[in-house]
Order: sequence, then structure tokens, then C-alpha cells
Amino acid sequence: QGQCVSESLLLQGDKLSGGEGSRDVRLQVELQLLDAAPVLVPHTPSPGAVVVRPPSSVPGTAQTLPFSPTTDPFIRGFSSGASSGNTPSRGSGPHRLCKLRILISRAENIPEVTNLEGIRTAPSVLVAAKTTRDAAVRAPATSFTSVSPNNCNPVWDEMLEINFRESSMPKERLLLALVNKQTSKLLYKLGIPVGQMQAGRHYNLAIRLREQHAAG
Repeated sequence: QGQCVSESLLLQGDKLSGGEGSRDVRLQVELQLLDAAPVLVPHTPSPGAVVVRPPSSVPGTAQTLPFSPTTDPFIRGFSSGASSGNTPSRGSGPHRLCKLRILISRAENIPEVTNLEGIRTAPSVLVAAKTTRDAAVRAPATSFTSVSPNNCNPVWDEMLEINFRESSMPKERLLLALVNKQTSKLLYKLGIPVGQMQAGRHYNLAIRLREQHAAG
């Protein structure tokens, strides 16, 4: 049986743009942190590389890199306040990596958006994932769900996997963003502090995505 996540992990996400309405928008996800193990990290621009391997028991197929890195800011490299201590070192060498499994279940009550033709319509939404370590070096997100077309209540039931260096875990966060494929714009973003998680436990999250009211 999965454990309910502690209240400190039930963070509210922020609405960015592209939607209206006052309904309670929620994102359902499940997390499991696996034990750290020594792994040889290659010299790449993004040491926290994401591996997308949906297990056969989970319906749906995750996608990798559906956008060009020059489209949405989150995919280009969205900064979320990562400290300089999370920046990767150059060269290669053994590091202990913690693997986080992320089951993206569903979202509810996403407001309609205005498309490029000026028409109000249900958004076509995907969920993108990256680490604060990747954000610190402006590395693009490399793990995505499939797109749920024209749906205010999308269901994915897709598994993503992402690696964190054990040494950076206390300050790390899993960054998730709901992206409207029609316009390549972020609808919501949130950060989940993985340093508070215990290895081997399941965490079930029902995250309320709050509206962020822009001035003017």
C-alpha cells in the first residue's frame, strides 16, 4: 500500500498563462524514490539525464523531446531558483544516483484557453519534467508524457524516470510543468522537494494548481 505524502510535500503549483476560470485545478501524481547506487555519469551538458521507460503494466506511451529546444521556456531551460551548488562538474566519474519514478496520472478542471486563431478551446496538454540541476545550467527538459488532445480533464497514466545525484538531493526539486501543445506555452508549473522523501516509499500527491494573478 502506498503512503500518503506528508503535508510539506503537498505544494501548490502556479498558473502562468493561457487559461481562465476559478475551478479547482488538480494534478494527480505518484512518486517512488529508489536507493542510490554508484553510476558512471558521462560528460554531458545534463548530468541529471532523464530516462523514459514506461513499464508494460502502465498504459500509455511517454514521449521524448516533442518540441524543439527553442520553443517553450521550460523546455529551453526554465530557472526555478536552483543554487549554484547544484551546477554540474565537468568531466566524468563515479557518482551515486537516486532514481525517481514518476507516475503522471491525470489533471482535472484545466480551464479552456484561447488558441492561435483566437478561439476558446480545451487545451492539448502534456507534462514535462526536469531537475533543478538541469534548470541551473539551462538544460532543456527531456522527459514528457504524451499529449492529451483537446481535454480539460486529461488522463495519462504514464511513467517517467529521472536521476538525481545523491550529493545534491537535500536541495533538489522535481520540476513539473503542464504545457499547452497548441501554443507551446506553460499553463502551470510546480516544484516538489525530493530531499524530504524516503527511499522505497510510495508518495501519492493531489496537487492543487493555484492561479497566479498578474498585475495590470
